[in-house]
Amino acid sequence: MTLSAVKDAPIITEIENFNVVVPWPEEEVKAGMLNRFNMVRVRTDSGITGYATGRAMHVEDLEGVKETFIGKTPFDLEQYLRPHLIKCASVEHALWDIIGKMAAMPVHKLWGGNRTEIKCYLTCVWPGNTDQSDVPYQRQADDALNYQSKGFKALKMRAWRPQPLDDVEAVRTMREAVGPEFDIMIDRTAAKPGWVWDFETGLQMAQEFEKLGVKWLEEPFDLHDYEPHKKLASMVDIPITGAELDNDVFEFAKIFSEGYFDAVNADGHICGGLSTLRKIAHMATALGKKCIPHGIHSTDLAGQLQVVAACPEIPIEEIVMVVPPLLPQEQWRPAHEILRTPSLYTIRDGCLQIPQGPGLGVDYNEDAIEEYRV
Repeated sequence: MTLSAVKDAPIITEIENFNVVVPWPEEEVKAGMLNRFNMVRVRTDSGITGYATGRAMHVEDLEGVKETFIGKTPFDLEQYLRPHLIKCASVEHALWDIIGKMAAMPVHKLWGGNRTEIKCYLTCVWPGNTDQSDVPYQRQADDALNYQSKGFKALKMRAWRPQPLDDVEAVRTMREAVGPEFDIMIDRTAAKPGWVWDFETGLQMAQEFEKLGVKWLEEPFDLHDYEPHKKLASMVDIPITGAELDNDVFEFAKIFSEGYFDAVNADGHICGGLSTLRKIAHMATALGKKCIPHGIHSTDLAGQLQVVAACPEIPIEEIVMVVPPLLPQEQWRPAHEILRTPSLYTIRDGCLQIPQGPGLGVDYNEDAIEEYRV
């Protein structure tokens, strides 16, 4: 007998995708407070409702998911993962939320996980120019030192400045402030700065960052131009990471088999969902690579933390985008207005505490969601 045939399995009756905007002072939103939520809600005939927030989905993809899943049970998830859910990851997260709630336990327990916390790092984007060229090196160093004083042990910063070696000096200033034990990572973010490093620049930057003890260099070249990343990884000791925008387990299988990166930054929404992220993490371990999930923030992080709790080989989780000098706890404070619980997550001594409530561990207030729905 399949799970779909279980007598009491709930039947999906409705799948919704809408925005929730919590009223918040405009100056605080401009400063980095997160008050907008792209929400998926999946209702069942049993009264159990699954929630997830995440990235926007194409209307046609969402309609395909509705046609497929309404009238079926959440347990049909894997069967329809690649045909439909791979493009609508937030729905997949919400289905897992239902399954966990049915079992009255967090999803990671269903997967055999027992992790209660994960080291986290902050990806900081300073106010001002997107390339950070107007941010003094000392300000970046001072903010890193402030986060270190609050218990955080790692920070990632952009290397987008028009003169690449300026970012080396920024890291040097930061390293002098925080000392050798604080992890610093660099995100070039492929072509997002508007121009791509040539190979010689990428090699020079990797070598300079390596001297400064940078933990890894992320996507130094064009996003899907894999061969330069592979070549660079073979020439330097600093790990070269990427693939944050890649989708589907088969794409990651190719990335691993060809040795394009030392570690992949798979995203629990972009890669196709929580089931896919788990598979990528296990595949990385089997092939001697690492999976270091790409960061998200606030309620969007809930599902990915369940995967992290079930995959002890994942070494660290990213929180992005943190706007100094705000703490992430300050940025996600608006989320408390749509929760029943008093706080979203706890960060203790640089580690995110894994939610232990049923499903994805986030207890939403239905009345508040309806009040702030737009």
